[in-house]
Amino acid sequence: MIRYAAVGNEPLLSTFNGSFLTTIFPALKNVQSALIKVGLSNQVKVTIPLNADVYDSGNSDKPYDGDFRADTKDLMVEIVKFLSNNGAAFTVNIYPFISLP
Repeated sequence: MIRYAAVGNEPLLSTFNGSFLTTIFPALKNVQSALIKVGLSNQVKVTIPLNADVYDSGNSDKPYDGDFRADTKDLMVEIVKFLSNNGAAFTVNIYPFISLP
């Protein structure tokens, strides 16, 4: 059984220089609409696998002092609201072997 549909893979990665800022949220909504239309929105949830770089810790080592990266903040707030409203997961690809000091 399919439980999740991923829309893109790390589309807001900073190295993409905003290439997908205007298209990823409409794509997410389109996939959700298609699932609703075929009656699968309760079984299959849509999400966007993000890279951890959407989070900016600033100059702090405390996670609660951070925020979404400035260039993605408004979009990320909309995405998080959408995921929450649809009971979908907030997904982040974590690469500890890259993040280690």
